[in-house]
Amino acid sequence: MVSEMAPALSAAIAAVCALFAIHFATRPARDGNSSVWLAVFFGLFATQMALLSWQLSDDSAPDLGLRPVIVVLLGPSLFFFFRGTTKPAKGLAWRDGLHLILPVYVALDSLGGLLMPVGIDLAILASELLYAAIFITTTVQGPSRFAALQRHAAGAHRWLTAVALLFAALFLADLGIYRHLETGGTLGGSYVVVIALIILAGFVSYAALGAMGRPSLFDWLYETALPVTQPYARAAMEATERAELARRVQTALAEPRNYGDEDMTLLRLSRRLGVPARQVSQAINAEAGVSFSDALNAARIEAAMQRLSDPAEGDTPLLEIMMECGYRSKSNFYKQFTARAGQTPRAFRDAVTQKPD
Repeated sequence: MVSEMAPALSAAIAAVCALFAIHFATRPARDGNSSVWLAVFFGLFATQMALLSWQLSDDSAPDLGLRPVIVVLLGPSLFFFFRGTTKPAKGLAWRDGLHLILPVYVALDSLGGLLMPVGIDLAILASELLYAAIFITTTVQGPSRFAALQRHAAGAHRWLTAVALLFAALFLADLGIYRHLETGGTLGGSYVVVIALIILAGFVSYAALGAMGRPSLFDWLYETALPVTQPYARAAMEATERAELARRVQTALAEPRNYGDEDMTLLRLSRRLGVPARQVSQAINAEAGVSFSDALNAARIEAAMQRLSDPAEGDTPLLEIMMECGYRSKSNFYKQFTARAGQTPRAFRDAVTQKPD
């Protein structure tokens, strides 16, 4: 039972982590670096699980000596990630390179047994315990540790808490596995391995479900306040720049992730675009002659009208359409819809979907 379950579970974890790695590598965060370190973490995690699955399913699989190196790189990659999110305006300092000492030690020992005073197993346990302590200590400080993220600090703190629990669980699991191996047991026949894999699957599931939630567990990665890039960094804009910015804003508001975000604000959209909020407001006012709030409501009602006109959406409840178009309040939805369509949502749906005699 153990020998059949463990390879499949580790392979599944590897696949999900690989998808996360690709996602964060191809969708960089606003600071340009933090999501890269998260991609590195999930990439290492995926490789570790893939190698483990191979070794568990094939007793003749060679031990490439990579898994110990990967394990001790997980902690530094996440440390660099959180270092970037807590202080987004600063890069890594030279002393942060000290976190690579243990991985270099393990790599040298794995390749040629050059350093024998401390074994690899003990080095791995020390790494897991060290980063569990670092992350738990940071977690205890509360969301204030992520003050630079402002109202998104709570989301970052939840992710840090999950990471701290992960490393604590990894330490306890590996400790149990090493004790099992010391008594003559095999890796494939250890129930501790399955327990550890279930813990890892729980962590990955939490990340996956959180990423699909609204708001997403990782929304704060893409909304960190950062220095704005050109050409919109100047206080004033030329007419052509203003028109281009207005076009970008209208395009962004037409995207479901924006008009469907019930917490969408001028500041949030401006951060997603990398443009000062004042210039976004100026562009909309000058080019469309409306406020940001009016432009947002127009985009939401336009999306609602399209869905209400679609025969395929005939059975979709009005409440569901309302919420997916970004409205919490039914009264506000009806007010905005009636002001733009001249009739209530229900009357509009009945009018456009009724069959001719």
